[in-house]
Amino acid sequence: MAEIARKDKRGSIIVIQQLAIEIGILLMYFIGYGCSFIGSPTSSTSFRVAWAVQFVPAALLMALLPLLPRSPRWLAKVRIFPAVWHNLLLNNNSQVGRDEEAFDVLSRIQAGGNKNDALVIAEWDEIQYTMRLEREGPKGWRKFISNGMWRRTFAGVSVQAWQQLSGANVMTYYIVYVFAMAGLSGNINLISSGVQYALFIIFSLVTFLFIDKAGRRPLLIYGALGMAACHLVVGGELGVVDV
Repeated sequence: MAEIARKDKRGSIIVIQQLAIEIGILLMYFIGYGCSFIGSPTSSTSFRVAWAVQFVPAALLMALLPLLPRSPRWLAKVRIFPAVWHNLLLNNNSQVGRDEEAFDVLSRIQAGGNKNDALVIAEWDEIQYTMRLEREGPKGWRKFISNGMWRRTFAGVSVQAWQQLSGANVMTYYIVYVFAMAGLSGNINLISSGVQYALFIIFSLVTFLFIDKAGRRPLLIYGALGMAACHLVVGGELGVVDV
C-alpha cells in the first residue's frame, strides 16, 4: 500500500485496510456466534460451517489480486537481479522497458496517467535515488544497521512488537472471560463481547477523518502516550480492587 499510494493518502489507505480487518473480525465473531446454534453440542457442524464461510472472502481476494498494479519500486528494482534471473523471472531483456513500465504505473496510480505531474516526477526521482543507494550500499543483513539505518530498523521492529504487546490482543481473545468476571453469562456475555469489535470500527472511522492532516508520526506518539495513561489507570484499579 505504501508503494502504490500517494504520500498524502497513505494514512487513509492504512486506515481502510484496518477497517477491512476489523469489519471482518466483527462479522466472523457474530457468524461464529450464530453457528453455535447449529447442530447438537457434540456435533462439529457449527465449527465446519464457521470455517467454510471464511473461504468466501479468500476466494474474492484471489480473484481480484490480478487487478492490482505492479509496484513501481519493484519494477525499478529489477536491475538488482543478475542477468540470468532477470531474464528468467521477468522475461524481459530491456531494463529501460521496465523503467518505462514503472514510470507508467506510477503516473497512472498517482496522477491518472499524467506523466508530467510534479508529484509523479518527484516520486520517480526518489525511487531512482533509493534504488541507487541500495545498489551502492552494503549487502545482506548489514544494510539494516549501517549508516544509521539501525534507527529505522529498530523503530520498525519495536512498533510492530509493542502494538502486539500493548494488550489489545489480550482483550480480543479473552473478552468473554473479562465480561464473565463482570457478572455477565450466557448469550448476553457473548453478544456483549462483540461491543469491542464495533468500537474498533468506530474509532478507526474517526481516525480516517484526520490521519493524513495530523500525520502518522504524531498520532503514533500521542496515541502511545494515551495508551500508557490507560494502562496506568487499569493497573491502579486492579491494584486496589479485589477481582
